[in-house]
Amino acid sequence: MVKTALVDKYINDGRDLIAALEKEGISIDTAMWFYSEELDEWQLMIATQLVDQIGLRETLRRAQSIIRDMTSISLSLSDISILSPNSNLINAIKNTVGRSKDITLRGTVANGILVNDAYIYCVA
Repeated sequence: MVKTALVDKYINDGRDLIAALEKEGISIDTAMWFYSEELDEWQLMIATQLVDQIGLRETLRRAQSIIRDMTSISLSLSDISILSPNSNLINAIKNTVGRSKDITLRGTVANGILVNDAYIYCVA
């Protein structure tokens, strides 16, 4: 999904997906839309302990199954990155904003990582 601006539809779709993942037992540590200037695209980044517990492949399989059943959203697995809560990016965001909900970061350097633009749903 190549976008220059994140629109409400994607923010709402992301929120709906996060709720569906949690309803199906996938605990969310951190979730945010993150803009990569290099790729000129937004990516929905979701950090869950499940990655550390059962591995990325199985976590992606579970997420794909949930996404496939959600006909009301316009997101696919290619719009989403699933990460460990211990990844460098997630730790940088946590160290910058602490426990937060529904905030925007623009032009921020977080632990040496440039955050051009991010909409953060939650940081646990």
